[in-house]
Amino acid sequence: MAGQSNSSNALPWLARMIAQQCAVDVRFDPKASTAYITAQRQIVLPALPADDPNSTALTLGYLVHEAAHARFTDFDAGEGAPPLQVALRQVIEDLRIEKAIQAVLPGAAGYLVGAWELVYADGQVMRPGDQPRDSVFEDLWAWLMAFCRLNALGLAAAAADLPKGRASVLYHLGEERTKACEEVFEASLLCNTTADTYDRAADLLRILRMERSEEAPPESDDDADPAGEGRDENDSGAAS
Repeated sequence: MAGQSNSSNALPWLARMIAQQCAVDVRFDPKASTAYITAQRQIVLPALPADDPNSTALTLGYLVHEAAHARFTDFDAGEGAPPLQVALRQVIEDLRIEKAIQAVLPGAAGYLVGAWELVYADGQVMRPGDQPRDSVFEDLWAWLMAFCRLNALGLAAAAADLPKGRASVLYHLGEERTKACEEVFEASLLCNTTADTYDRAADLLRILRMERSEEAPPESDDDADPAGEGRDENDSGAAS
C-alpha cells in the first residue's frame, strides 16, 4: 500500500530526528537481529521488514528505549554482580530509564507503549501464569516485570498480570516475605541511579535467601526488553 511505503521511507529520517533530540547517534544495520548500543554509545537498529506494518512502531520503541539507556544508564555500575541480581536489576533499570526519558522527550511514552504492546502480543515476555512455577525466582521476576511495566507505561497487559504475579509469589514465600518484596518494588520507583537499581535487586535476593543460588535467570530477559541494553557490535545478543 502507498501509505505503508511512505511510512517505510520516512522511518530512517524520523528515527534520526528522535536520536538527535535524545543527543545520541543512530544507524541501521541490515545484519542486526535486535537493537543495541556499541561501546561508543552509538545505537544500532535492525532493518525490519518494510512490508511489516509493525516495523515502524517496533523500531521507534527500540530507539527510544536504547536512547534512554544511553542517556541514563551507568554501564560500569554493578561490575561483578551475580546473574540473578543482574536479571532483576535489568527490569528495575528499565522502569527507571523509561520514566526518565519521558521527562525529556515529547512522545516517548507513546513510542515505548507501541513497542511493548507488540512485544507482549507476540509472547516475548515471561508473564505470570495461572499457576505458580516451580521456580520462585522466575515467579518473582514475572511479578516484578508486571509491576515495572505498569508503573513505567501503564500497560493494560501488565495491570492484568499484577495480581497473578503476587499470587504466585505468595504461594512460594508466604504473606510476610511477599509484603517485603512489595516494599522493595515500591522503593524501586524512587531509584535515581543505576547503582540504586542494583541495590534494590540485591534486596529482593536477600528476601529470597538466594544470594548463593545456582538457579539460572530467566531465558526471556532479551525478549522482555523492546531492545537489549549495553551490547557492543561483537556481542552474540545476550543482555549484559
